[in-house]
Amino acid sequence: MKTYQKVLAIVAIALMFVLLSACGESAPVQGTDVPTVAPTDQPTQAPTSAPTAQPTQDVQPVSAPTTRQQVAAWDGTYGYIFQTITSDMTSIGTDGMNQDLVGMNTDCTQLQTDVATAQGFPAIPDAQTASDFGSGITYLASAAQDCVDGTTGSGDASLLQRAASELDQATAKFTAATADISALTS
Repeated sequence: MKTYQKVLAIVAIALMFVLLSACGESAPVQGTDVPTVAPTDQPTQAPTSAPTAQPTQDVQPVSAPTTRQQVAAWDGTYGYIFQTITSDMTSIGTDGMNQDLVGMNTDCTQLQTDVATAQGFPAIPDAQTASDFGSGITYLASAAQDCVDGTTGSGDASLLQRAASELDQATAKFTAATADISALTS
């Protein structure tokens, strides 16, 4: 477990403890069964002493997570996509070196699927990192489509060359994004 994950877990546990403690002192919720006491023939007595004050718990507001914490949390949840995309690109390159159009087409279709997954992720909570990642995904989407189109039938070399250029541009953007994440979370 990474350090930031431990910190987030401790904060979550502390927050739950504070909330549970506060809830434990609350009045019954309307509509719940509250036991009642049956009336008796005994006269009621006035209380002999003043009610004592209940101790209160001082609840401190929880500060919003820092950009570093947010980026680390994003990376912990969604960072796997970098390895997935790298694997897709490696497979495409291997099949290209082997001149296997069918295999490339399959790999490029998988890249399209993984790009669609990444497009569904929330933005990385740092503007520069989000921009680098978003640009990389845009280049990959174009590359994957050009690759699929270029490997259909007997192949189209110009589309495959364009896909290769787009993959290079995507790689540059992902290299920048991973460097941004590393700098922000170190």
